[in-house]
Amino acid sequence: MQNRRQWSTYGLLIAIRLLFSLLPGYIQPDEFFQSPEIMAGSVFDLEVFTPWEFDPAAPARSIVPPLLTTGIPFYAYKFVHQGFLPYQDQGIGNSYYDW
Repeated sequence: MQNRRQWSTYGLLIAIRLLFSLLPGYIQPDEFFQSPEIMAGSVFDLEVFTPWEFDPAAPARSIVPPLLTTGIPFYAYKFVHQGFLPYQDQGIGNSYYDW
């Protein structure tokens, strides 16, 4: 009996997923363009244009989605890059050739 219930629940979830995939939706283009700019400014301490949606005085959007989508890769890049800072003065030719 429980196996049948699991399969019916699974079938219902598949139907709901198919329904959601066929519904019309729209993602704002600025969600793709503003998120990296905002996160690059905060992660790398750059001076960037902050749109009114992310203005700290009265934000209209949360910083959590940009943090999850672009902030984590930026922090990973910053962490890896800082590990290579001692080798920054050594060019790639210097490691292979005796100048």
